[in-house]
Amino acid sequence: MKKIFLPALLLSTLLVTQATAQSNKAFAITSESKGSYNWSIVREIDLSTGEVIRTLYNPAENKAIAYETAAGSKLSNNNMQSAATYSGVAAAAFDAKHNRLYFSQMWTNELRYFDLNSNETKVVINDDNNYSTGVRNDESNIITRMTFAADGNGYALTNDGNQLIRFTTDNKPVITNMGPLLDSKNSNGIGVHNQCTSWGGDMIADVYGNLYLITYRNHIFKINIQTRVAEHVGTIKNLPATFTSNGAAVDANGDVFLSSAVNAENYYRVNLSTLEATLVDKKEATIY
Repeated sequence: MKKIFLPALLLSTLLVTQATAQSNKAFAITSESKGSYNWSIVREIDLSTGEVIRTLYNPAENKAIAYETAAGSKLSNNNMQSAATYSGVAAAAFDAKHNRLYFSQMWTNELRYFDLNSNETKVVINDDNNYSTGVRNDESNIITRMTFAADGNGYALTNDGNQLIRFTTDNKPVITNMGPLLDSKNSNGIGVHNQCTSWGGDMIADVYGNLYLITYRNHIFKINIQTRVAEHVGTIKNLPATFTSNGAAVDANGDVFLSSAVNAENYYRVNLSTLEATLVDKKEATIY
């Protein structure tokens, strides 16, 4: 459920990448302490070292939040929960074009984003019904993976892989439920909808228009956006038995930076060509 996508992090974390040749950083949505699964704090980290650069949002600080609708109308704080991430963040992705951190919460059907261009803590909420995936107390309906693709659009995926959602980021955002992922005939019987192998985790994207789903159980699927066909690529090698992939981000070298909510001892870096994982030489004792 955690995430890394052009921004990233790890403690109990969700990584969001923002890595470029000039910037090797990521956003991480983390819990306040190890062992907690309430992902509500937004931090920026250095993908080279795993060090925390800054904390962007911490609900414990009780800072005022400026809420707006997707249409630009201001929302009264009297009608809002006190924390922008009150329901726990289940998926997130960084929109580099507009400098926004999009996220989806565990128990709501809203698409939200932090406007990182604002001088105040500003959160924009889109409650379009097309983002609704059904009753959220059903784990299969929770959006746990999100990323931005080469086409500039955001993509979000439910736990069970039955709802792939595309969203645009212009002044009049359009949200489209594209339907379920389809298993490739080349997946050797490992299905993208299987709860044991394929739920949770995170998504990243390549420059050719494909999505990559990295699941909680460390399986990787390559997804063709146009056909929605998901092909099982393989399983990540050299990870500890207790390591689950919960957040993923792409670093400046094109490797995948992984964090875990279960084994929060180290970050790992994965080469997608070989699926080999290597330990990240961290400089801080705390892993998010």
